[in-house]
Amino acid sequence: MPIDARILGGPAEDNAALVRVDTGSHVSLLLFDCGEGVLSEERPGDIQSIEALFFSHYHMDHVAGFDSFFRHNYNRDDTAVHVLGPAGTMDLMAHRFQGFTWNLHHDQPGVWNVTELDFSQGRADQRVFLAREAFASPSPVSRSELDRQSYRGQKITVVYETEHLRVDAVALPHGNISSMGYRVTTPATVSVNRHVVDSLGIPPGPWLQDLKSDSTENVIQTPNGERDRSELRSAILTENEGESLVYLTDFGIEPDDSEWDRIVQWLAEPDHLICECQYRHAESGNAKQHGHMTAENVGKLAAQSKARRLTLHHVSRRYDAEEQAELLAEAQASFPNARWGWDAAEK
Repeated sequence: MPIDARILGGPAEDNAALVRVDTGSHVSLLLFDCGEGVLSEERPGDIQSIEALFFSHYHMDHVAGFDSFFRHNYNRDDTAVHVLGPAGTMDLMAHRFQGFTWNLHHDQPGVWNVTELDFSQGRADQRVFLAREAFASPSPVSRSELDRQSYRGQKITVVYETEHLRVDAVALPHGNISSMGYRVTTPATVSVNRHVVDSLGIPPGPWLQDLKSDSTENVIQTPNGERDRSELRSAILTENEGESLVYLTDFGIEPDDSEWDRIVQWLAEPDHLICECQYRHAESGNAKQHGHMTAENVGKLAAQSKARRLTLHHVSRRYDAEEQAELLAEAQASFPNARWGWDAAEK
């Protein structure tokens, strides 16, 4: 599978998701949230290979481990570090950067692109911070409209994109603030049906790459002569949709309300759904009060969105191992293919 993920941190601890996108020719690492201790068991080389850090929101249990990430990457010399999050991200990161004494920084590499997503204003603001300037003189704010693209028949808000992957975001209700949910997708690919090629009696060769290209020529030159390009494309090529992984945490929605319907539509049949699982159904009142999900509702959300796989994380510290098993059973009642992120099967 091109997209895989590990939940960092254990049960009743701060959690994060480390997502690996492997296209076969390139590997990308993305980190979603950075709570206390989540990087403690990660190899320094892996931490230094994380190209982008996405924050859902800035409650302490989602940002308390940032200093460790910063220490490993503040003067990274190969690629820029990208940090993205909701409104307020630029100021918060500036304060974190300035929480240290800098006196040996003048020749240090290190470029940090910090982007905050303001869905209420429909814009993304970015500033660049440099290690050699002690992170003290950020660039002027670069402001742009949020990038709206099409995905499975709907408009989505793309916040990060490379040739290997795309990340879009959605605002989720978490009490009186918003929490960002993120989806990682890989590009669609085109494969060649070699059995059809063989049945047509055309030897393989460079013409197959030409056939997969965006050329608008009506004919294509094959070893057997000119052929109609569109006919060969229909017969030989198959478009394979990219994979998707969704990360959701710290939000509360109820079945059959407008927010529920909006999120189900946005999820659009994810291959892998990573979702918080804070409360048992018996404590749904506490879940509503604090803007979190019950295990039962998480299972229903995965089932209604037609997810293929559900990984649970971010469970309340109030529950012991036996009670966590009960939460899992509540989620599995609606969605059998649900597991805790720290289970051996997930690693």
